[in-house]
Amino acid sequence: MKYTTVIFDLDDTLCNTSESKAKVFSQIYRDNSKLHVVSEEEFTVLITKERQRYLDRVGGMQTFARIEMWLGLVSKLKINLSVRELKTIIDDYWKYTLQEIQLFPDTLETLDELMTMDMVTVLVTGGDFYTKASKLIKLGIDNHFKYVFTADLIRQPKNDPAIYRYVLNYINVQAPRAIMVGNDPEQDIIPANQIGITTVQIFADDAGTSEQGDSSPSFKINNLHELIPVLEGQTGDRAK
Repeated sequence: MKYTTVIFDLDDTLCNTSESKAKVFSQIYRDNSKLHVVSEEEFTVLITKERQRYLDRVGGMQTFARIEMWLGLVSKLKINLSVRELKTIIDDYWKYTLQEIQLFPDTLETLDELMTMDMVTVLVTGGDFYTKASKLIKLGIDNHFKYVFTADLIRQPKNDPAIYRYVLNYINVQAPRAIMVGNDPEQDIIPANQIGITTVQIFADDAGTSEQGDSSPSFKINNLHELIPVLEGQTGDRAK
């Protein structure tokens, strides 16, 4: 078999992170009367924009607190929050996130099958180790990965090829023997392509891709189970 190692993204590749955020933000709003200077709908729009602005700026190097995201929201709402109130919101954000996230269909089955194929499974994800480890444990897949790498541990943003080069060097695998599976062209596909890793983009409703150059994945799949034929050298949906 050509490939020995499968590298996975976590959020919106293995679990429904983006989909769960609406419920999380709704609960945060209902819990905190100081946020009620705007409607729940307006609050959701504002915090979604602040979250994306923050993630775009840090390029996968986000921290547990994400303090800039919350301070950006507070500024837009023109309200004051005490240190205690702000910490409570941050803690509740992660509490509700862990309550709401779920594995995508075929995730567990596919990971189990990879174990029977003796594939080395690796997780490469943005953010901090504590948060991502908490998600893996809640989802029940923490024991399905031989290695877990987060942007804060490597000190590289996820959209930089250096993070993937570091991973390959650490696990002693050559790029042609590895395959990267993710949903995000900027963080999963482009940087892995740039160092010669085969890339597989899984398509969610909000995923986008370019069809040329480094931003085109090697293969496209609609669910994780479609990864198995790619690994076995069957046709798959090869990107043009």
